[in-house]
Amino acid sequence: ESVAKGGWDYDSGWGAMNFTGFVSRFAGLGGSVSSLTLNPNSVVGGGSTTVTGTVKVDYPAPAAGTVVTLVSDKTGAATVPATVTIASGQTSATFTVTTLGVATTTTANITANAGFGTATAPLTVKPASFTSITLSLSTVYGGTAVTGTVNLDGKAPKDGLVVTLSSSSPAAVLGSTSVTIPSGSTSATFNIKTIPVD
Repeated sequence: ESVAKGGWDYDSGWGAMNFTGFVSRFAGLGGSVSSLTLNPNSVVGGGSTTVTGTVKVDYPAPAAGTVVTLVSDKTGAATVPATVTIASGQTSATFTVTTLGVATTTTANITANAGFGTATAPLTVKPASFTSITLSLSTVYGGTAVTGTVNLDGKAPKDGLVVTLSSSSPAAVLGSTSVTIPSGSTSATFNIKTIPVD
């Protein structure tokens, strides 16, 4: 007399089976993507903070590893490698997301795909801000030329970033009333002409 019970019965072959796990293991896929995380998930575009992505699968990778496909839906704000390989016997791997300068706050959705699974995580990319101004010389004799540098905390967007300049003294004459930080740069220089003083 047989008694019905839940789960797989190895003797009879009857019962509920995890077909996704079965196919993944015997097809050598090493599992399906189960999760994707980004750390941190909000950064200044092109800033000094590194964004690390971690992708996990639900079964250890086979001897050849498990190749996970990566895609960003906003390549103008964040780019990812085309693939990342989870090493043999492992269930996760990390990759680096490269961020670019943006004009406005942008959300880039990063997607990982392997086996029968797909996972997506959002990354907020913020525009760079003006952080400081430095001078090649802080004390000079009038008539000496000085070079100034404006600095951002990230990279300038595609069309560059215009920074307005002004001087509070007629003894320091700016070469221009503004300077444009080029696309992808974090700084730009400008000239100051000083006038002899009493």
